Amino acid sequence: IALLPLAAFATITSVADALAGLGLPALFVDTTVTTARGVQILREESERIARARQLRAPDAGVITRLTLFGSFASTVLERGLQRAQRAHLAMSLRGFDGHSTASSRRAPRALDVAALGVTLTTLAAITRIP
Repeated sequence: IALLPLAAFATITSVADALAGLGLPALFVDTTVTTARGVQILREESERIARARQLRAPDAGVITRLTLFGSFASTVLERGLQRAQRAHLAMSLRGFDGHSTASSRRAPRALDVAALGVTLTTLAAITRIP
């Protein structure tokens, strides 16, 4: 979650290269990059739908926009999933196996995985303290 704001201002490829350069496990790099790409797809779809609503009803008030929020949210999710499925199919047809090139440059070491586990466990323990 902490890396998503960074992904908003940097390209996904540069984020993947930076994470791989830090020596993080490939699974973590791939998951982070995939999540950032999913957020980007949802943001683009919501911008398109909001722009279409603005063009169709430029004088709509706050109450009208609030009543349309449920429809807007479900449409964003539906269109985002459809777009993600099309992207997945296109990437599969081109031979993409689900791993970023940055994460595949280096095999994870047991020490890296252990350090990540300790860090995540510590973060989880800290958040549970009242």
